[in-house]
Parts: sequence; structure tokens; C-alpha cells
Amino acid sequence: MPTRNLESGAFAGEELRNLVTVAPPCITILLPLPTPLEIHTRLKNAIRRAEQALKERDVEREKIEELMGPLQALAQTIETDGVWGEGLVALRSPAVFRHFWMRSIPAELVTVAEHFPVRPLLSLFSSMRRFYVLALSQKDVSLFRGADDSLERVKLPDKVPTNLNTWLNTSQPDHDLNNRSFGGPSAGSMKGVRFGTSTDREGKDQSLLHFYKAIDRGIHQLLDGAPLVLAGVEYEVALYRRVNTYDHLLDDAVHGSAGGLQGELHERALEIVRRHFPEPIQGKLDQFERRRGSDLVSFDVEQIRRAAEEGRVADLFLQRGDAKADDDKINEAAIQALLHGGQVFVLDPDRMPDRAPMAAMMRYQRASG
Repeated sequence: MPTRNLESGAFAGEELRNLVTVAPPCITILLPLPTPLEIHTRLKNAIRRAEQALKERDVEREKIEELMGPLQALAQTIETDGVWGEGLVALRSPAVFRHFWMRSIPAELVTVAEHFPVRPLLSLFSSMRRFYVLALSQKDVSLFRGADDSLERVKLPDKVPTNLNTWLNTSQPDHDLNNRSFGGPSAGSMKGVRFGTSTDREGKDQSLLHFYKAIDRGIHQLLDGAPLVLAGVEYEVALYRRVNTYDHLLDDAVHGSAGGLQGELHERALEIVRRHFPEPIQGKLDQFERRRGSDLVSFDVEQIRRAAEEGRVADLFLQRGDAKADDDKINEAAIQALLHGGQVFVLDPDRMPDRAPMAAMMRYQRASG
């Protein structure tokens, strides 16, 4: 059976804000994939539907081939490499091609439009607390992508070393590390390590620092700005912090032998991430309730859409629902809110104020007259 392989990072609202500015046509494919045997057929069918929609928009044949080329290649890659997940998201426009494996997608959606559909995409991604865990081990370094409900191992590029002995036998050390100590926060008891001596411990420290430096360089492109949690014995975690150059490495770590943490790694890493990044939505909802009844709060879809176009929407709340039922006015309001620096949250029905399809909190009241 093919193995699950998460190679493409999910995106947050800030990246979606950039996506809504791209030139059309914008192709969106959301595919639930309950079994790996269905991937090729369902993706091919979705590609044919997208091609037909492009023809109906009178897009030139050469342009259609250019747009669909990466999607066709993705279908071939999936079949050849045996990569799969329970759901697939593919986004394509003249300037964009991105795809993501998801744990689940509630309903199939294939659209060709002027913009990518905001609510279905945020429904999939906005509720997820994204983070990474780097499990340090001299025999098998592993990177995991985490969310509130999952922890999936990420396939590392070939250039990223995972075994210290193998790397020592095949690579040259980073001489920039020689005769240099690394300070900064979280160095702890490892301060004052010197290089260039002949002791076994110092030689081992130096080898590990070179090894970790190569890992640090190799994983940056995979982390997409999400928080990174280290896991491993305290000695190795402290060494890694000395060479780390990733801005979003968290101060806390999951301590213990990486091989013995598998059963509790997700829970302990998620606890750390929650401490550093508490859920922001509850504070927004509390503020909404305090302003209820004022002109700064609205449930009217058309009024909210106009306010979003004027840049007055600070926080927009959308009810999570069937992607097929996505309303054009709701999507346009979400796009305009994002373009004007607003935040967009997608909530389950029981968390939505008055269970409304949409609610908004304004930055300021509209001037009269």
C-alpha cells in the first residue's frame, strides 16, 4: 500500500491574502480520497472537469495546456511515487501551483473562477494549529508536521542528513564552525564548548554541531514559518540550539530519547505550542459580544460585503459549511476583508454568533452623509 507523505505545507490566512490577488483563471480542486486506489481516477476526473470549465470560459487551447500541465504531472507523480493522503487540495492559476495532502476533506469541489474560494480553503486550514517537531537522534533524525489532531512524518530531501555516522563518512564538515562557540538563549549548560582539542567529548560535540548545522540548513524550506519544537535528550537539544538559524524555534522542548517518545510526542509537542500560541479566536468572540447591538457589529451579508470593500471590517466570522454551498457574496466579503488587512475566521455552527452564516466586527463606523 502507498505510504502517506506530506510534502507540501499548508498555508495560513496571510498566504491566502496573497492568493486572492492573483490573476485568473483560478482552478481549485478539493478531493476526498477514502482509499489510495481512487486517487488516480478521481484526480483525472477532476482535471477533465477543470479543463471543460476553462473551455466554457473560452480560454485558448495553448493556455489550457499550460495551466493543466502541472496538474497532469501531479497525477502522474502520485501514481508513480505512491504518495497519498485522505484528501488532496490543488490550486492552480497562471502564477500559482500548490498542492496539499489533508487528513480529510468533507466534500469534493472543482471550480474555475476569478478568485480562489476563501471559505472552503479557510475551513480546511484555519482551524489547524500548524507546527513542526524535529526529533533529534544520532541514528535517525526525523521531521514531523503537526496539527491539533495529527502528527505526520515529513519526507526529508536527500540533502538533509539523518544519520550521524553515514554523514561523517560522506560529507565534509562546515569549517565555519571551527574554533567558534555559539551563544544565545537556551544554550544552558553547554556554554563554553571549545573546538580544536583532542578530548573525546569535545570531538563528539564538534561532529554533532557540524551534523546539526547541515540539518538546520536543509529543513528551512520545509518549515514555511510555522513553530518548530525540538525533541530529544537535553544534551543534544542544547547543541542543536547553538547552530539553529530558524527564527521560529520555540524555547521549550520535548525532552527524552526520540525513539522512546513516539507514543506521546504529539501530545507533548502540542502542549508546548498551545502555551506559546493560545487560540486567538475566543478573545475576538468576547469582543464581538461586548460590541453587540452597536454599529460596529453586523450580521447582514450585503452590509458586511460593502464594509469589507471600504476596508472597515477588522474581524470576519464565517460559518463552516459544505464547500459546494459557498455563497458568492460571502466569498467576496472574505476576499475584500483579507485584501484590506482584516482577519477571517471559519467557525463551527455552534461557535458562530447566533449561528449566523456570517458576522463581522468593524474597525470604525461608516461616516454619515
